[in-house]
Amino acid sequence: MEMYRTTTTTTNTTTTTDKRPHIFAVANLAYRIIFEQNTGCSIIVTGESGSGKTEASKLLLLFLSHVFRMNNQQQPSLEIENVVDIAIKSNCILESFGNAMTICNDNSSRFGKFSEISFVRDDVQPDDHHQNYHYSFGTIHDYLLEKCRVIGQQEGERNFHCFYQMLSVLNSQKYGHLFFEFDVLDIDVNSYDYLNGSSKSQIHTQDELNFEQVFDSMLAIGFDYEEIRSIYKVLAAILVLGNIRFTLLQQCSDEEFGDYKNALNFLDREFLEKFCQFLSLDFHNTLLTLCSRLIRTPNESVRKSYDHRQAIQSRDAMAKALYNNLFGYILKRINVRLKLEKERTVADDDRPLRIDTIGILDIYGFEVFEKNKNGKNGFEQFMINYSNEKLHQLFIDSIMKKEQSLYEQEDICWKKIDFEDHQVICQIYRGIFAILDEICATVGTHQHDDSRFLKFLGHHFKDDRHFRIQKDDFGFIINHFDGEVQYTIDGFVEKNLNQLYHDHYELIQTTTNPFVEGKKK
Repeated sequence: MEMYRTTTTTTNTTTTTDKRPHIFAVANLAYRIIFEQNTGCSIIVTGESGSGKTEASKLLLLFLSHVFRMNNQQQPSLEIENVVDIAIKSNCILESFGNAMTICNDNSSRFGKFSEISFVRDDVQPDDHHQNYHYSFGTIHDYLLEKCRVIGQQEGERNFHCFYQMLSVLNSQKYGHLFFEFDVLDIDVNSYDYLNGSSKSQIHTQDELNFEQVFDSMLAIGFDYEEIRSIYKVLAAILVLGNIRFTLLQQCSDEEFGDYKNALNFLDREFLEKFCQFLSLDFHNTLLTLCSRLIRTPNESVRKSYDHRQAIQSRDAMAKALYNNLFGYILKRINVRLKLEKERTVADDDRPLRIDTIGILDIYGFEVFEKNKNGKNGFEQFMINYSNEKLHQLFIDSIMKKEQSLYEQEDICWKKIDFEDHQVICQIYRGIFAILDEICATVGTHQHDDSRFLKFLGHHFKDDRHFRIQKDDFGFIINHFDGEVQYTIDGFVEKNLNQLYHDHYELIQTTTNPFVEGKKK
């Protein structure tokens, strides 16, 4: 678009009188704050799902990259340009592993991201700005990765982009050196239970092009071929893990299970073998971990078999843990590169320095899936909308309450703005969290834990006008600042538990894949 071309960037860099709203104008204001007022600042990018928050964050970084070059031409700082460039290149990597197609948005961020770009300069007089900064570093923090998407999606949605991008180039000669060990994989999306739950879960034409961009960005940031191969091995392992199904056995032989006789077996040995192959895991240890739990007491250890439902939950918990660890490791690897210049320069520099930071918060947008479009608002939307309620309340407290209170103290004449304080919604959330934690503390001792949770909610909030139970739809309604949202309570308890036993951690630590080993959270 014309409004985001270079000429527009230059105009917003040099002009402060133009009051028309523009992303570059916001970025320019942040730039001027840190270098003219000697203080850090943050930009909150918010809005409903699909409103363009991710693209807006990219444009903010694009502007900062441009303005550094313009204002530092006499004393160019390659480190600053490099750090911002790395942050820009990391976007497509994090989108690949953290974004997915939803009912509302074909490229919806399924995690929150706070990017910090810090600028280091000599601690001199403030009127000497623009010419004394000499290097920069950055950090990216993630929040609320929607890892449950790995094991299932609503109708009309897809899993994370990275799965489809990998399958789209699996048989490509161009990437044969990368996937030469992946010949056991099927390129058909419908071959994988973790991908075929939705009619929209298909490979798109853009997936192959996006994989090329992700691959090139990984190389540019500093990933080597073996690291990239290890990343996609984890993705392949997750896909075949989802195809492992269980069945009850009447009896089992010692030859098959060693010294332990399990009450469950898997239907297809092939998938478990593939899973162990991709992660270099022992076959029998993996089978035991998926089908049973080791209970430790001060005097002995007892292995308890799972029933069919528990075995599926164990498998899915493993898949979510693997993906969460993989995402965390990729982000850590990017952050190591972003901090490289800081560690190198600070180690050799004993001058008094000043560090100012621009933060960019790209958080989930308020999300409502409409029931008449086969949408369902579950635990994920419940948490996403809580973060937006907190941001909305921060705006009310900081702007509406604080500013109007200041006007009153200063006897300033103004027209008072009436607004609805939604602090009560945040209090409702705290009450729901307390009840949910109480249910989770006794999970396993009662059947139908979600039903108990709903019953407790109905009793606790029976007189609250902002909350009501929907028994027919097995859920509840909250009157948010953006309107009423109906949530389906199915799965709340299990997702809040996020249960992963010590056996899973021990198994993961035996792998030689650097992107998952030793990742205990």
